[in-house]
Amino acid sequence: MPPDHPDRRVLLAIPAYDYGDPARGTSFDRSFFQPAITGLVGECEVFDTDGAMRSKGSLDAALLDAVERFRPDLVFYSTFEHDFSTDLWRTVRSHAPTLAFFWDDQWRFDSFSRHYADVFTYCATTEASVVPAYRALGGHPIVTAYAAELVDAGGGPISDDEAFRYDVSFVGGVNPWRAWLVRFLQRDGIDVQCFGAGWPRGRVTFAEMADVFRTSRVNLNVSNSRQMDTRYLLEDPRNFLSNRDMAKAHEQVKARHFEIAIAGGAQLSNYVIGLEDLLAIGSEIAIYATPDDCVTQTRRLLADPERRIAMATAAWKRSSREHTWTARFRAMLDVVWGQPA
Repeated sequence: MPPDHPDRRVLLAIPAYDYGDPARGTSFDRSFFQPAITGLVGECEVFDTDGAMRSKGSLDAALLDAVERFRPDLVFYSTFEHDFSTDLWRTVRSHAPTLAFFWDDQWRFDSFSRHYADVFTYCATTEASVVPAYRALGGHPIVTAYAAELVDAGGGPISDDEAFRYDVSFVGGVNPWRAWLVRFLQRDGIDVQCFGAGWPRGRVTFAEMADVFRTSRVNLNVSNSRQMDTRYLLEDPRNFLSNRDMAKAHEQVKARHFEIAIAGGAQLSNYVIGLEDLLAIGSEIAIYATPDDCVTQTRRLLADPERRIAMATAAWKRSSREHTWTARFRAMLDVVWGQPA
């Protein structure tokens, strides 16, 4: 298909590597943001921000040089920390509109995002509740949501229950709560296979992750926010201390919700406000309220392959249509360039 904006040029200020660290592999931004935006415009150029992530402000001059040379119609920036100076961004904005994607405004707005509310032409946020704050500070927020993209074109839901490789899986970095919940399920006889930083199986690539989602009968989506289960808090003083010091005090709809769905996996998630607006609870995603309910819902799904497969299929169809990064950026670019989404 031809791009939506064939006459537009975008400069992408994004990292090449996850957290700017080559040892962690290709960044999320390079893997998903870059191809989505590239497919929507006539020309894209990438400016690697890894160096600025390691040494704040070190690439200010180089980024301005890239803007002056490339003369983009938009500079897109995936925020991390205070990688570039606000003076630099104000100067860039005098050359071209800027759009910054702010991650985790549910818990980072007060400590980070608010300092940049009026610096960029547009601020993309996944948290609607902070929109009034952005506007009060002189910003122009665009509300969006996390999303996913199909990694394996030959994927999609499995229809034969015998073809699955795992009963229950979890993909994500280990933390005290997630480790406790996995042990809680395992003590009840549920076989949970875990992948990601800190687990014995270790990290997986995006393609391997999608394969795990597709070939698991049940995919757990487990919060990494503050928890209040007394059994967890009292089991080990370190759990209490970790919970007390955790910055993530609010739940949020995450990219993982759509990554599981678009890979064709059946998903069991903790409830998050607003999730029902994006995936139908019961028919496209299952939810649990407590650790005990997680055990109950997991067993019900394992015992009901027809429901599991139907749920995975429905979520896959909807997410492939509505919840891709291409769809998200199409809407954002239409706002930026005067075509209301």
